[in-house]
Formats: sequence, C-alpha cells, structure tokens
Amino acid sequence: MGRFFMYATIGALAFFVLSATFVIESGGGFTAAVSQVSVHNLRTSPQSFRDRQVTTQGTLRFAKETARFEIVDEENQAVLILKYDSDRLRELQNRKVSVAGRFGFDAELGIYIEADIVSPLD
Repeated sequence: MGRFFMYATIGALAFFVLSATFVIESGGGFTAAVSQVSVHNLRTSPQSFRDRQVTTQGTLRFAKETARFEIVDEENQAVLILKYDSDRLRELQNRKVSVAGRFGFDAELGIYIEADIVSPLD
C-alpha cells in the first residue's frame, strides 16, 4: 500500500510539472502578443496581421461612404473600426487615438480592427 501511494504521488507531481511546462510555453491561450503596427503596414500587408492582436494610431473619422468609423493615418490610409461603442467613438471623432484589437479583412468589409480599446492620445 505504501508503494502505491508513493508511485501515485510521483505520478501526480510529474503530471503537474508537465502540465505547468506546457501552459507556460504555449501561453495557455490566455494572452496574445500585441503588435504595434502602422495603418500603412496594415493596409499594405494585411495577410501578415490577419487574426492577430494589433495596436495602431491615427485620427478617428466617420466615413460617410461606409457609415462606419475608421482610423486614418497621415497618408489618408484608413482601417475600419468594428464592434466598439459608437457613442464613445463619436466622442473621440477627429481626435488622435490609439486602437487595440483583433485585425482582419474580408471582401465585403475590407480591412478592419475589431476594437477592444480605443483611447485618446491628446
């Protein structure tokens, strides 16, 4: 009986160590690296950032053509802002902002960020 308990304890400890190692090395799926990316880079090489967490900066504007908010850089390149409180975006309209969220693109919408955070820079 004593040997069984000892081997069971060793097995449980080995399982714990291996599980902890896997979670630490893989990130556990809870954190994602956030890349600071320019609007220009998002527009010119969108495939590189698809489904990744990104942060970018620019001026928040309302695009009448799409009836959506977008972040625009100095070169007048834009990325749509989706899934964020439109009242809060209206308050920040025409101001310099930082936008963080999941980047994506598709044929219908074009290039977009599903924003988690939109904060003023000034």
